Amino acid sequence: MRLKFPTALGFAPCIWSFPIDSSFANLLLSEDYKRNYKIQSQYPVVMAEIGTDFNIVQHITPADTAIVAINLTPDHFRDVFSKLEFLNAATYLHNLAEKNKIPVIHVLTSNPQDGFKTYRQMKAERRLQRKAPKSVLDRDFDSQFASMLGRISDSIRTENDDIFSSSTLLDLLGRNQTTYALIMGFHTETAILRSALSGLDHGIMPIVVSDAVSSYSERIYYEALDIISQSTEIIDSRDLMKRWPDQ
Repeated sequence: MRLKFPTALGFAPCIWSFPIDSSFANLLLSEDYKRNYKIQSQYPVVMAEIGTDFNIVQHITPADTAIVAINLTPDHFRDVFSKLEFLNAATYLHNLAEKNKIPVIHVLTSNPQDGFKTYRQMKAERRLQRKAPKSVLDRDFDSQFASMLGRISDSIRTENDDIFSSSTLLDLLGRNQTTYALIMGFHTETAILRSALSGLDHGIMPIVVSDAVSSYSERIYYEALDIISQSTEIIDSRDLMKRWPDQ
């Protein structure tokens, strides 16, 4: 197989020839590789802006975008600290999807049934100790959230917190020719974090909508977002509103 590579200084190409085995050939033809190539083919434009005024919102279009909602259930919503902010952002995203025909995919994560089940439960209980105190407005927020759930179709179920480990989800994103996934849902430090960090490995660029995700406490929320921001994109629903005003 002959491949052309630029030299280290980028002045002139060189040609390398080497044998290629069937497993590598299959990789080149795989769906993950094709999706990765689709993103990488756009990198010259994206990379030219990094370090100046790079804005991922200017690169996404309804045709190559999906909204992926993670763990939208009353049990998850009940203990998050930023209920009002989430409801406002989620309402905007649902309206954006309806007006621009952006697919909304709902995913429910679960813990693997393995030898670490008890350990995971212990960690979850410790995180719950940091949850925000109850508010007199919680009942109204819970009612609004329940009303929102009436618009949810069937959900994809995964066996762990990484939604992109689901072949069902990847196949659906592939059929929709999705390049960018707007991430919303719960919880920022577990399913949102793990999914955001793995998306690029599957040829999808995750974009976490910060006010459309939440967790038990403000501290955990910001710590998780800081980690996510080192590897992929974080935006606010107001960034989307500048391009697609809520009407």
